Amino acid sequence: LINMALRATGTSSKTSESDRNETSSRSGERSDRVKKKLNLVFKIYEERECPLFELANNSSDHKSFAGVFNLILALGIVLSLYDVATDSLEHGSLYLDVGPFVNVFGVPSDYIFPFYIWLVLIGLYFAIYPMFVIWARLAHFVPLASPIFTILYILYNLISHGIVLHYVFTYDLLFNASCVLALEQIRLTMKSYSFIRENGYKVLYPWKSTDTEGPAVWYKGQMEPEPASFRQFIYFTFCPVLLYRDKYPRSKRLNFGRALWHAMEFVMPLMVCIMIGKNFLREDFELIPMNPSKYVALTTLKFALIGVFALMLATMCIMHGWMNLWAELTRFGDREFYRKWWTCGDFRTYFRDWNVIVHDWIFAYIYQDWKLFFKSKMYLYIAALPPIVISSLVHEYMIGVGTKAFIPSVTFLYCVFGSVMFVVKMNCLPRYFRNLIFLTLLSMGMGLMVYGYVLEYYMRYHCPIEVSFRNAFTIRSWSCYQFLMKQHMDQTL
Repeated sequence: LINMALRATGTSSKTSESDRNETSSRSGERSDRVKKKLNLVFKIYEERECPLFELANNSSDHKSFAGVFNLILALGIVLSLYDVATDSLEHGSLYLDVGPFVNVFGVPSDYIFPFYIWLVLIGLYFAIYPMFVIWARLAHFVPLASPIFTILYILYNLISHGIVLHYVFTYDLLFNASCVLALEQIRLTMKSYSFIRENGYKVLYPWKSTDTEGPAVWYKGQMEPEPASFRQFIYFTFCPVLLYRDKYPRSKRLNFGRALWHAMEFVMPLMVCIMIGKNFLREDFELIPMNPSKYVALTTLKFALIGVFALMLATMCIMHGWMNLWAELTRFGDREFYRKWWTCGDFRTYFRDWNVIVHDWIFAYIYQDWKLFFKSKMYLYIAALPPIVISSLVHEYMIGVGTKAFIPSVTFLYCVFGSVMFVVKMNCLPRYFRNLIFLTLLSMGMGLMVYGYVLEYYMRYHCPIEVSFRNAFTIRSWSCYQFLMKQHMDQTL
């Protein structure tokens, strides 16, 4: 962003040391003016805890919150007992049907091949660092260094995503393994972009830590004038953050007990989701051929009911359990991975608070970039549209790779209803009613968003189709629904 602005003001790179120092001072002054003019915001990481941990330990009424958290654990225990009881009654002896768990998680051997694919992806990612070092040494002396490096980086992204798509569809990998590979490659793409962008500025426009303006002030000591070392690159790869900084707040020691607790917080919501699907949703989907119109309507209503509950479990599982687990293992200090989105009164605040990690990346590299192209006060709404569209496509990609089907349910709800609700304000209503309306709409929206893919999965189960990248864009739900309705009517007659 600053590079674009500096180029617009006429700053260019020099080849001699004295000219580069002079350019650095001029670019620093101009960069600071550009930052103030465009009202740019730079993320500053601080040592802080996640909201749920704060509520459970440091709030004035932490005992009440601990009781609510125990209710969630009790729900998991009761569901487990219900699962064992129903399976045992059906078989006449103590029994637990582990079929749904095997269908979701598979067996250990199912993850050997995806692990090899991950090694290839991480190997390609690590190759970015030596490429960057070579570019940094040649950038001021070889005119073609930057175009060549840009082309290589684009090829890296095309090849890595191509590898994921090829092996996921060719070998029909498990849903879990497919989602993990897609998520991991998106994570590596976002991390590599941030690493190149933050360190590329140091190469193109050198600055000093003693400067009174520019990056020395913007990042409040979290960035150094020298390009990152390989050790910093490695730490950035595995710490739970997407914006690169040379220095992050670090906890004093590694707490293995807390790491195990966060691992349990990651596993428990997964178990609860699987048991809810097994006991309350799976049967309705399997009975769709018996009466398609009835069971499609019934499953739609059920998913609309459990939308917010599923989102809360996702927050507990991924944003709280998984992220805190890696934060503890890497001693990462800033653990505000999400905010109290359940207290929001509008969707604009929710988009910022549910996933702070991704929001920071989108805000820094997409939203603020688009602000360059809009001069009026309406830019706040216009510049928000590209992040919403890109976010919807990325979510569509992640879910589609896992289910091996691409249907526009996420894109439609994000781009149409999400864009509208981003603009709509309900300030005329009391905060209680705003929060109630928000949670109601969010529950219905999230439920229907996930329901579209679950319905497509079961329709492909009832009306099998060959797994391929081409067939992934064939929406099977409607044609299979018509076929099942015709079959049902023939049987009725």
